[in-house]
Amino acid sequence: MSEGKSRYSRRLTHAEAELWTIVTANVQPFRARAAPQEAPPAPAAPVISEAELAARAAEEKKAQELFARQQEDLQQKQVQAAKRKTKKEKEAEEAAAKAAAETAAAEAAKAAEATAKRSDAPALAQTPERELERIAGLRVQGRHDEADKALAEFRKRYPDYRIAEEMRARVERR
Repeated sequence: MSEGKSRYSRRLTHAEAELWTIVTANVQPFRARAAPQEAPPAPAAPVISEAELAARAAEEKKAQELFARQQEDLQQKQVQAAKRKTKKEKEAEEAAAKAAAETAAAEAAKAAEATAKRSDAPALAQTPERELERIAGLRVQGRHDEADKALAEFRKRYPDYRIAEEMRARVERR
């Protein structure tokens, strides 16, 4: 590149040269203007009146109270939801309780049977409730034929004994 010329310089067309001649003849350099001396501004009148301020404060207070009530309601609903249990959870708890009761009955029946075998006293010395527990334990263990025989023997031994509904459900074949 030659000195003094920029990389992108080119010759102006005749029309461009005329235009730049007019521009340079009419454009004046910018002169800074002096800032006008103004009096300090008077205090502005309040944009919001006292009555409107009071009304806004009352609305704000109402909104805060509403928000607080909504938060309380939300917390109460969350507590209630935590207390509520789903249907499946209830069914699972009932099944677990039933299984635990059946296991306890089976253990009681085993203990009663072991005690009856160890003792020299006749089988008639057992109470009707213990005998029913033993039968329920046989059902839990899946020894239904033995349980049927024991129940028939129980009814012969105690013909007037009334078996409670809950116990009947446990000792009779399903």
